[in-house]
Amino acid sequence: MNRFENEEVVNEHPVLVFSLVALVVFAMLFLIAEATSGAEKRDQGGGAPLGAQTPSGGGGGSAAPVLEAEAPAAATAPADAIASAPVQTLPAAPAAPAVDTPAVPPMLAPTAAPPHVSASAYAVVERGCGLLSYGFNEHERLAPASLTKIITSLIVAKQGNLDDMVNISVSGSQMRKQGSSIMGIEPGQRYSLRDLLYGLMLPSGNDAAMAIAQHLGGGDIHHFVEMMNAEAQALGMTDSHFSNPHGLDSRTLYSSAYDMALAGRAALDLPLLWDVSNARNYTTATGLSFRNGNKLLNTYEGAYGVKIGFTNAAKQTIVAAAERDGRAIVVSVFGSSDRYADSAAILDWAFAHVPARC
Repeated sequence: MNRFENEEVVNEHPVLVFSLVALVVFAMLFLIAEATSGAEKRDQGGGAPLGAQTPSGGGGGSAAPVLEAEAPAAATAPADAIASAPVQTLPAAPAAPAVDTPAVPPMLAPTAAPPHVSASAYAVVERGCGLLSYGFNEHERLAPASLTKIITSLIVAKQGNLDDMVNISVSGSQMRKQGSSIMGIEPGQRYSLRDLLYGLMLPSGNDAAMAIAQHLGGGDIHHFVEMMNAEAQALGMTDSHFSNPHGLDSRTLYSSAYDMALAGRAALDLPLLWDVSNARNYTTATGLSFRNGNKLLNTYEGAYGVKIGFTNAAKQTIVAAAERDGRAIVVSVFGSSDRYADSAAILDWAFAHVPARC
């Protein structure tokens, strides 16, 4: 093959040759431009991809992303300045003083099944320490009836002057017509606060309760009721609320067997209320006489205090205490059809089969 034939072969596809050369040149230009752009990014951003930068500009890829509209971060000191700054340590918080909390003995299982009683709820509380030894529906909120008067009596004992003479504006006879138990006072009469306290607790006088509330409440029975609820709260009666001083049924008046056992225990701890709740009878200076309606005092050996109650909604209720072989127990019974039989059966069983907690 001669020279001209070789030249013909080389120049056979001039367009293809030109395209290949242009492609090589374009690739070289692209690589140069990319290298220049990468250098600029390294100068501006520290070398980390933008999406992996933390709010302070570091390169921790695991940091949470910066949210839009977030408040701008405060300016940070250079990393070398932070590294050279002395480390400041806060003084250690003073240790709390050790408090010796007396251990509460656990509630032990009775050694025999509880007696069958008619009550819908009851509580057995150790008088010495106030701990619950046994209960049945003991925190259920129920109508307490005249057990309410235990709280009323606590207000009298703690905040009243028994020698105060009270001008009576309550009619016992009118309240009796409405089904109330009464002491027997009438408007225009004057009785000492001591007389009213005995009239409250022994014959369970609703008229005495109203006269006491008016006197100690400064003429405002609602204020006296507030005093009752404050007293209940102070005693730890968390399932109780009172709306009157006598215990007649009300939608906003309720208590529990456990709460009333606490109230009865508190009353027995006051010598005045121990004497009042255990008195068999009482006669005022004017000759008005009445007797204690709590029959358990005469029928159960070692029984003392505190109060009985009854309404149609509450049925029969009682808070009583007894002592045997050096152990004192307070029992509270709600919703009973025979409070004396129920309380006696619970007391017998508790002394024999419920381990003491204090």
